[in-house]
Formats: sequence, C-alpha cells, structure tokens
Amino acid sequence: MVSRRTFFKNIMGCLGAGIVWPAIGYGETPVWNLGETQEFQVPAIPIHDKIPPPFSNATAGVLTIEAIEDLLDDLDCIELAARYVGTKHLERNKDKYKYEKHGRCPLCRCDEFSVTRQKFECEQCYREGNAITLFAILEGLTCREACGTLRGLLDAGELRGNKAQQVLLWKIMGEATAFFHDVLCHWPEGQPGRDWLAQQHISQETRDMWFLGYIPPHHSEFETELNAHLVGQGFQTPDIKDARVGVPAEGVTLPIQEANGKCWGYVNHHLNTTTESIYLRRMEDLSENRFARRIFPFPTWPRDVLRYETVLAVESEWDVIVLCQAGLHNVVYMGGWGDRKRSLRTALGLTSCLIIPVRPSYLFGRVFDEILPGMAGYHDRLGFLVLPDDEQDLLDVFRAEGADGLQARMINPLTVAQVLSM
Repeated sequence: MVSRRTFFKNIMGCLGAGIVWPAIGYGETPVWNLGETQEFQVPAIPIHDKIPPPFSNATAGVLTIEAIEDLLDDLDCIELAARYVGTKHLERNKDKYKYEKHGRCPLCRCDEFSVTRQKFECEQCYREGNAITLFAILEGLTCREACGTLRGLLDAGELRGNKAQQVLLWKIMGEATAFFHDVLCHWPEGQPGRDWLAQQHISQETRDMWFLGYIPPHHSEFETELNAHLVGQGFQTPDIKDARVGVPAEGVTLPIQEANGKCWGYVNHHLNTTTESIYLRRMEDLSENRFARRIFPFPTWPRDVLRYETVLAVESEWDVIVLCQAGLHNVVYMGGWGDRKRSLRTALGLTSCLIIPVRPSYLFGRVFDEILPGMAGYHDRLGFLVLPDDEQDLLDVFRAEGADGLQARMINPLTVAQVLSM
C-alpha cells in the first residue's frame, strides 16, 4: 500500500512544472504537422508517449501520429534490410522467436545485426531503430522524406510489407464473424443467444448494428462447421489456422472492427458469466501499434476528434453495448490491451475530459499506480466517477439509477486535485 506521503511526493513528480518532453511534442504549431515550414524527426522515445491536448489543430496531431504508426505496422523491417544486404545474408535466429533474423548489418557491414518486423539493432555500430530510421539513414533522407517514399513503395507494390497478411486476416475474421452473426440471427442453435440478449434488453437493431454473433455449445463440432464454411469461401486451411480463429465456449461474439469494415478479431462474452475470451493475437503480431493504441469502439478520424465534451471509460466491451443501447454513446473501453499510454492517447483524442469509474477503496491506489503515470501534464483532462460502494460496478449503478442517473453522476466528476485532498 502506497502511503499518502509517498503518493503526494510521486504525484508532484508526475504533475510538476519541471516535466521534460521529448523533442517531438505538441503545441499551437505541432511538429507532427507536416507543413512545408517544419521538419520532424522520428524520436528515440516512442511516439506513443505523447497525448494530444485539445488545441485548435489537434486533428493534425492525431492523424499524423497514427499515420506514422500505421506505416511502421505496414512495413516489414526484415524485408527492408534484405533489400540492401540480400536474403542470404539474413538467417533466422534459432535462439529467438520465428520473426527475428540475424546477419549482415546494412549500415556497417558487420555480422552482428538483428532484425524483426518492427525494429533492428547492431551490436557493432550500436545503431538501432525501426524501418523508417533504417531507410532514412541508408538513403540519406529526412524522416519526412523517408515516410513519403516508403508509403509510395508499399502502395506501388515494390515493398510487400505486412499489408497482404493484414488484408487476409481482415477477410478471414470478417467471414468468421459474419458466420457467427448468421448463427445468432437465423440458426435454431442460436436461440439461447437470442433469448439471452432479450433478457439483457438488447434490441435486434443493436444486435445488427454491432454485428453480434453466437457460438453454441459443443464448440468442437461447431469449429469443424466454421472451418468448412471458411474453406468453402475460398480460404486455405493453413491461412485459417494462422489467423487463429478460435472457437471458445458458448457465448455472444462481438467483432473488433473499424468503421471501414477491417475486422481484426472478436471478443466472446460467455453466457451467464462475466468471462470474456479475446481473439486478437494475430492483430498484435501484424499491427503492433494499432493493437496497442486501440479502444472499443474504434474512433473514426477526423470525424471523432474532440467529438464529445466528456467520455466515460467503462470496464468491458459489453458495457459499451449495454450503455449504447440506453442512448449513452460517449463511452469507450480502453483497458486490457497493450500499452495504457497509447489507449489513453486515443481516448483523449475524443474528448477534453476522460472520466474513470473507481470503487471507493481503490481510488487512492488506482489513481497513483495505473492512471497518473501516463497522464503527466494532462491531469486537468481527467475526472473520477466514484461508485457508491466496493460491491457495485458501473452497470450496477446504471441498472439502479438508469441512464439519467448515470449521466447526472458524470456532470461533476472528482478532479485530481480533489483526490489529492482526500
């Protein structure tokens, strides 16, 4: 248990005026704005450490950061290195996981070079970085020029990158979740799922809007049917296996997909329990940055930049569905996936005030241990909704007080200063 004195001392370190940011930062003229008058450098400190404040051109900041992250996800640093030294000089490192290779350094020509899809490192010349920095050094380009050239090479097909595998994953997962949705809506075996949704007061309109599905019991037999369906749609068995389309226990499925239809996986909410199974591991392999920064539901930029006055962070994807059914659309789920700083950055792109529900006895520890370390300099954009007692969660409050009661609690959330004074 952190003492109040230690807590206060560390909070001052997080929130004090002496914060030193990396060279890449935000301001009225952000360095992420790729105008003709300003240059940027890909920083040594990860760009996901930056959280956009609500300045007038926040759109440029959010869009440019994510464009760079998307480019890094779409590139394959192994492929890029092999472009300069040849594939025969990069061999799989058998002591490491399967995506790492070891061999000749394209920078100093020694044989102490290690590279994965995301990054490289040389033990001889001590250089390290990602695909953008490697290409910029080798071609003598600025980072801005390197980003533009690499995107052009991907779009022209001169670099394969990870895009083909990403597209295949979207198609397989999209077809699988469509199969689950058809089971829920039309199969006799989907009746338990339909009954359960009716008990939860989830309408057919909400069911179809979120493309909910159902996995019946006896999932081993169902998995055989699913695989046969996917093969019938033209997918190869090794690709289906590689996509990791698992079939968990009986439950309602929720696709994890973007507004443009790119489906990365799904979550299975087990019936009559609070247990959920998450099928997103292949997304993490093929799109590390998108995986780490994502929230549910996916925002659509620039439409959603600072769209809401406040946003409520809920405890699960299912909470989002239930509260949206009641007309509360300014809710997101941002826990449990990857780097909390990146999901915080995404959520704060939606609003000027992010509200975190906390149980009374957890307030002190959770604020210090989980939230404020990632919010240095932006504590004024954070509020806390204290639940009535430790035995109730957010949905318990919603069921007891309704949507109007929950919205009333969101009007005056506790500030960090008020938490510190408690």
